[in-house]
Amino acid sequence: MTCNRFRRWWVLAAILILPGIMHAQIRPFVLLEKAGTKKKFRYYRGDEIKFTLRDGDGKKSGVITSFNDSIVFLHSGVGVAYDEIGRIHRPRNGVVKGIGTKALVAIPLIIGFSAANNLFNTGETPIVDDAALNVSGAFAAIWLVTLTVGPDKDYKLKNRWRLVPVIH
Repeated sequence: MTCNRFRRWWVLAAILILPGIMHAQIRPFVLLEKAGTKKKFRYYRGDEIKFTLRDGDGKKSGVITSFNDSIVFLHSGVGVAYDEIGRIHRPRNGVVKGIGTKALVAIPLIIGFSAANNLFNTGETPIVDDAALNVSGAFAAIWLVTLTVGPDKDYKLKNRWRLVPVIH
């Protein structure tokens, strides 16, 4: 009896979950890939893309609104052909920079909670204890280290990197 009930729940869960998984797999995207390797980056509609044209007009960026097999359209209404794009710029180590900014935000919180604890609960002096200052100093060091990470990594589209629209 319990095995039969388990099967019913399993079938119900599969019926509810599979359409969501299938929808996520069939969304069209623009693929930046390096031929012959597993390095791939996907750009969906609504993602920001930064690029430089082949004639070198400087960095341009925009949000992808739509695309077809030869042109990507940005939010400003401009269509850019894949052949005109010379380089794609992607942020380098976005996770590391995110950790650094979170560490910077945590410093005043640590000092504030330590001061509030000592003022209202214990009444000890100094108001901010040494442990809070040491942890805040470590977080400040983490933030300073993440400042050294470069802003963007460039992918040249002339050699092995290419943009491929994947439309199902």
